[in-house]
Amino acid sequence: MKSFFSYFRLYYCQKQLKKLNSYLFLILPIITLFLFSCGNRYMNKKIDLEKNDKITVLQKYKAKKYFILHDQQSDTHLYNVILDEFNKKIKAQTSEIDDLHTFYKPVAGEKSHSYKKKLGDPKSEIHLYSSSPIYTDAKNIVDIPLDKIDSIIVHESDTGHEVLKVVGITAGTLVVVTALVAALKSSCPFVYSNDGTLFTFEGELYPGAIRPSMERNDYFQLKHIKGKENSYRIKVSNELKEIQYTNSLNLIEVLHPENSEAMIDQNGKIHTIKNPISPFEMIVGNQPSNPEIVEDSDNNSFHFNAITDSFEFQTLKLKFNRPQEKDKVKLVLRLKNSYWLDYTFGKFYKKFGSSFNEFQKKNRNQPYEKSLKWMKEQGIPLEILIRNNEEWTLVESLNMVGPLAFRDIVVPIDLKSNSFKPLEIMLRCGFMFWEVDKVAADFSENLPVIVNNLKPFRAIDQDGNDVLKFLTEKDDQYLVQPNIGDQVYVSFKNNSEDLKDGKKTIFLENRGYYEYIRNFSGTSNKLELMTFRNPGTFTKFSEKMYYDFISGEQALEELAIFDIAK
Repeated sequence: MKSFFSYFRLYYCQKQLKKLNSYLFLILPIITLFLFSCGNRYMNKKIDLEKNDKITVLQKYKAKKYFILHDQQSDTHLYNVILDEFNKKIKAQTSEIDDLHTFYKPVAGEKSHSYKKKLGDPKSEIHLYSSSPIYTDAKNIVDIPLDKIDSIIVHESDTGHEVLKVVGITAGTLVVVTALVAALKSSCPFVYSNDGTLFTFEGELYPGAIRPSMERNDYFQLKHIKGKENSYRIKVSNELKEIQYTNSLNLIEVLHPENSEAMIDQNGKIHTIKNPISPFEMIVGNQPSNPEIVEDSDNNSFHFNAITDSFEFQTLKLKFNRPQEKDKVKLVLRLKNSYWLDYTFGKFYKKFGSSFNEFQKKNRNQPYEKSLKWMKEQGIPLEILIRNNEEWTLVESLNMVGPLAFRDIVVPIDLKSNSFKPLEIMLRCGFMFWEVDKVAADFSENLPVIVNNLKPFRAIDQDGNDVLKFLTEKDDQYLVQPNIGDQVYVSFKNNSEDLKDGKKTIFLENRGYYEYIRNFSGTSNKLELMTFRNPGTFTKFSEKMYYDFISGEQALEELAIFDIAK
């Protein structure tokens, strides 16, 4: 009887996936046709500068938009735009406005305007307005103080609706990544690094540390950072409904040989990678699969969403050729948490209704060991296991890393008591909680490196306050960012000279925690919530919700047209 129901469940899920794919095959061309049939129209969008930082707005559009300055004297094109955050000004070269950007002038009193692409595309423009005269120098260079910019306007498509984006409807995989997830987003502080000109998003600080007792050290590489004027700069911002408490921020500068890559493990130890090899065999659950999906860093990820006949944790098993007389290996991973995990947590917390804030307050000081035990029992950390004969041994449980950016992580594994060949590794977690883009094994010895620990020497928040004292030590002083839009700009001394030989890699060490701000309504179902104390309930909840989602009306509604308030 069990085998019949197992077969029926597999058959039903596959059938529903085909049904959804057929629906999308039919409906997406219709949606596309609808959008194009609306004609080319645009709307003026005035940026709310009370809620949006000017530098952040200009950074967003800098590489995409044609800048036009309107002051008391004239209209001018700005190019080679440099955003000076510390001096609060814009520096740019000026020229006459190209003909393609002079054809369209919005009609007063109308919100929506039509255009013909052959005469230029107004959506490529950003307009800066100043009531003060702005003067250029002899070289046609202009310095514009930010406080002289009165308003910023961009032109956007007027479709009246926005299509919910869907990524990856292949092999039964469906990943919803826009409005659906954003509505319940629960993440952590965002960090940006400066490449000498711009701040570029790098990742999230201390992911998953949602109460004081869960405060921990967190480490990851800053891939875009470059030194300028003997310093490195980063920006940390609150962009979600939460209160963020950052205890310390430090950079780890690693100088290593040219023929190597430097990586950091989750405990902060540096390793060098020289000869990584890909797996030659891959098994998903109990089914063979193509290992090419985890060979390259190409964002083509493994999603831990195999259809099975049980609600057990998802597994990915990999086999590597093991060289003779090697008693250590470094497992190289490129991975992140899934958006689906965020969505699942959001739905779970919503079940508390108006009692959520009371629940959060009650558990604020819950011992870390108790929180970690619950997370492991629900499959939230990514577990790394190694096979020795017929047994699988746990060697590491990876902390959450957030869904917004892939991280490169190394896991060192001691093989002295393991002679099993080939090397077999298992990755294990709950249903669709992680995405793994690349897995490799490196048996090389760690090479000599030079490690410089850099403390911040300057930290200025969005109001110009000096907040350095809150970030230099791991103590009881925290930089608190309670509001969306709170930012801090942090500078570190770059003491090393440009390398003639070798390479330089920069990592960020961060420590802190954050707390959600939620205003759920309704009553909670205490009996249902108590079931989540049982091991595996959260992953069962994730899997059931996923199949309910893709097979029910909710999927068809949320995958069709999603109204966005303009």
